[in-house]
Amino acid sequence: FKGSGSGSNYELAMHATLIGFVISVLFGHALIILPAIIGMHAPYRPCLYIPLIMLSMSVALRIGASLASWEPGRLASGPMTVAAIACFAGMVAFAVRPAGTIEPRQARHLKRPKAQAAGG
Repeated sequence: FKGSGSGSNYELAMHATLIGFVISVLFGHALIILPAIIGMHAPYRPCLYIPLIMLSMSVALRIGASLASWEPGRLASGPMTVAAIACFAGMVAFAVRPAGTIEPRQARHLKRPKAQAAGG
């Protein structure tokens, strides 16, 4: 990171570690941790990769812009990071269900066909 005009080596390392790694780990473990904390089930959805991609892009922008001394890009990474976290929080909040409930897709598989129930 030597030769960076905007931001020091320490700033870049801390940003990559705290935002890039720690927040990504929180995204990855939130669906496991939330049920224990709030007593609600948070099912996995493939769309939850969207905030992770947004977060990774914001960190890459921050590091690239700092190395290139591009101040507008460096400043734009902050709102991108906030948007990624807000997007993740919104998606999880929308997906949360009371503990013990199942999704409609799963419920179809639990029903016994009528022919088997009557033919016993």
